[in-house]
Amino acid sequence: MIDTRMAMRTLRCVLMTVLLALCAPAFAESLNGSSQHLTMRLVADSATPKAGAPLTIAIATTPEEGWHGYWRVPGDAGFPATFEWTLPKGVTAGEPEWPVPTTLLIAGLMNYVYEAPYAPLVTLQVPAGLAAGTKLPIRLKTSYLVCSATICVPEEQALSLDLVVGDGAPAQAGAFAGWRRAIPKPLDAQATYAVDAEGVRIAVPIPASADVKDAFFFPVTVGAIDYAAPQKVTRVGDTLTVATKGKPSGLIEGVLR
Repeated sequence: MIDTRMAMRTLRCVLMTVLLALCAPAFAESLNGSSQHLTMRLVADSATPKAGAPLTIAIATTPEEGWHGYWRVPGDAGFPATFEWTLPKGVTAGEPEWPVPTTLLIAGLMNYVYEAPYAPLVTLQVPAGLAAGTKLPIRLKTSYLVCSATICVPEEQALSLDLVVGDGAPAQAGAFAGWRRAIPKPLDAQATYAVDAEGVRIAVPIPASADVKDAFFFPVTVGAIDYAAPQKVTRVGDTLTVATKGKPSGLIEGVLR
């Protein structure tokens, strides 16, 4: 139980719905070359997006066998992907929403990565007033790190998708249903944390009836916890507590698996 004499801090936390089977590299080197170890394509949830409505774009990604991509916060090694959009006038892009990764601890370094297919989701806002039939060319340049068990390679890709303003009829419904299930969902209640001489304890309100297996806290706030430190998870009533090493301050954000 959290000691009420300790200073409590607000914690934004989200709960995952689907976990992918993933892995991570042992060490990093830089290589030049044209071979791409992540296959990527842009997929829209409507080929005829409606003017004035949001449009979801999936960055559908499949790692080459034996290679791994990184989560938004890579952990102790690697670097996060960057996204540079070129969009029609008035169209804006939100921040990517990432599926939950898994962990691999190698040589004392914690990595948060993907080795199975995954798809970050990005919401585009299509401006109102566009006539039906208006072309919407979507372009994306992305830079990222991809790794095998022995080597890491920085790569870039230029992706494109051509859409036309229309009635907003859905497309790829089955694929998007799976991709959306993989995105963590916000908690309904506020979580808290407390720091003491032993580290940090994160208290997450989750109903005792909820089935939570292999709970793990993935920090989005950089430096909030020691990535490689063990996490001890306990449950008392409607509270799940994660105890680990770290000295966060202020608001922190993370994902609970």
